Amino acid sequence: MLALEHAADYMVAGRVSFAEYHGIWKEKLKRMPKRSDYPASVAAAIGLSLRRVRERSETAYELLSTLAWLSPEPIPHQELLVAGAKGLPDSLASAVLDRDVWMEIEDVLGEYSLLRRVDEGYELHRVVREVIRAELREEGTADAWFAFAWALLNIAFPSNAYDELAHWETAEKVLPHVIEVRSQVDAARAIEGTLLSSAGLYLGSRGRWGQARSFLTLALEAAIRLHGPDHPDVTISRSNLANILRDLGEYEEARTQIELALGADLRVLGPDHPSVAIRRSNLASILRDLGQYEEARRQIEMALAADLLLLGPDHPYVARDRAILADILRKLGEKPS
Repeated sequence: MLALEHAADYMVAGRVSFAEYHGIWKEKLKRMPKRSDYPASVAAAIGLSLRRVRERSETAYELLSTLAWLSPEPIPHQELLVAGAKGLPDSLASAVLDRDVWMEIEDVLGEYSLLRRVDEGYELHRVVREVIRAELREEGTADAWFAFAWALLNIAFPSNAYDELAHWETAEKVLPHVIEVRSQVDAARAIEGTLLSSAGLYLGSRGRWGQARSFLTLALEAAIRLHGPDHPDVTISRSNLANILRDLGEYEEARTQIELALGADLRVLGPDHPSVAIRRSNLASILRDLGQYEEARRQIEMALAADLLLLGPDHPYVARDRAILADILRKLGEKPS
């Protein structure tokens, strides 16, 4: 049915007879690689539609080349395409923000059933998506278009969604596409940006700790590859991952990550830096979970002393340190002073 739909649209849009279309389609089919996940006949029909779209509008083809890396879930127009437009090629970014040009693109893609309008966004059929990816790989441009999809999401996904309830609705609309691009990368391919960390922190805030761990582990691996082990971005990534590991009850691994972060901060920033106090406080909480109360007490007392000196007695971090210390003292059978 999908091949017939594309064939019919191609003939109507291009004013091509059935006999002409059949001849073009047979030539395209001869050149199609065999695949097990969808018939070559379908891929050939879609491929012809893609070629005609590219002839009519290079910008429309650029849009498909970007969206092909996203999820089959609805693609929100405002929350993703408009919000992340700066991550797109210049011509496509301008088209997204120009109502008249955008409507022309919609019309072209609609004529060939390559992009369907739904509610406040669009849908790209799974097979259409796979055919586009295959053609881009054959052209040798797949990595470049994947990078644009990554940049689109990196800008559109709200970086503070993990602690801002107002951004949860947007985050949930964009998240399926973030998860899809995450599934296609490893540490060697991960692209610099906040996307992995932002999504991981958000997933953690929603109690989806297993997914959060996947994102934050990759964020850490990518940061190490890009910056080296002692860079501040690496220590932040280690700390974020340690918090999720603690939520998962993996206390020993959480301790390993936070101790590595603390060691790097001590080497780079020195013992009196606010980041060092944050790491000590996190370490103290993990040590408390492990029942190592004396070492936990030592770490939180150092964090409290530094925060008092740097921030003053009324700062929220000082209150946090005092609360952790009080709990540890109770575990030790001592009364908080």
